[in-house]
Amino acid sequence: LAWGFIAENLLFAFVPSVGRFAPAHAEDAFIGLTSKHLLPAAAGGAILLAWTIAFAIAATVLAARRDVN
Repeated sequence: LAWGFIAENLLFAFVPSVGRFAPAHAEDAFIGLTSKHLLPAAAGGAILLAWTIAFAIAATVLAARRDVN
C-alpha cells in the first residue's frame, strides 16, 4: 500500500516522465483519466500488461526455486 499511495505519487509528482509508467498511473490512463502527463489509454493498457507479465515471470521463478518436490 505504501508503494501505491506514497512512492508512486511522489515519483509522478517529481519525475512525471518516469512516474507515468508506474502501475497506478498506467491504470489511471487506462481507465480514461486525463492529465497532461498521463499516457494514452492504449499505452496505459500495454504498460499494465507488461507489469503483469513481469510479476508473473518473477513469481514463477521464485516459486520454482522455493518449491519442495
